[in-house]
Amino acid sequence: MALEKSLLRLVSHVCNEEPYLPAKATWYGLPTGSGPEDNGGACGIKDVNLAPYNGMIACGNLPIFKDGKGCGSCFQIRCTNHSACSKKPVGVVITDMNYELLSPYRFDLSGRSFGAMAEPGKEQELRSAGMIDLQFRRVRCQYAPGTKIVFHVEKGSHANYLAVLVKFVAHEGTIVQMEIREKKSKQWKPMEHSWGAIWRVDRVEPLVGPFSFRLTTESGRRRIAHKVIPAGWTADTTYKSDVQF
Repeated sequence: MALEKSLLRLVSHVCNEEPYLPAKATWYGLPTGSGPEDNGGACGIKDVNLAPYNGMIACGNLPIFKDGKGCGSCFQIRCTNHSACSKKPVGVVITDMNYELLSPYRFDLSGRSFGAMAEPGKEQELRSAGMIDLQFRRVRCQYAPGTKIVFHVEKGSHANYLAVLVKFVAHEGTIVQMEIREKKSKQWKPMEHSWGAIWRVDRVEPLVGPFSFRLTTESGRRRIAHKVIPAGWTADTTYKSDVQF
């Protein structure tokens, strides 16, 4: 029951009532697992086996992954043409990438999310199919009340190089532009998209914290996380903001 409630919060609203589109689906990892052995993936997000993802994640091919700018996007998926299919939609979050050109749209699902499309008790029967047709549509990401955007300073960051992972972005789920403002500066400076959900800035002069970030989504919505990373920041550390979309 706790898992069901979490997923309902995560993907409960369809974006503009988008129609379902056809796709191919496979699964990877352990049958009831969360995909990658390290519970990570090409978006740089870790611990996808834990809340709020709870293992309900997927790899997307190029049109879905969008070279990393699709990381964090949420989808409803359902299967209807296998005897084990429940025909009921379930929600998944894009946290990884697949490169196989099997169809225009393809999801490589965790074993858990693949099995979630089955009738109760028929999860393994559905997984045994290997590859199936499914239907999907983009939905809004709606996290549990009180969830704020989180910034993780990546390993290897130092005074002249700052790499930041952004996660738990509600609504559209994705960021297409990220800017940084340093201590006492009035100027927003663009950050480079590094890979996955990670953005970076590197330069000759040392960066001076605290740092504020301005985030922009696909639709042009913006949020500012003021001084979210303190002056005495350290690498491999997570900093919680007080903002959300």
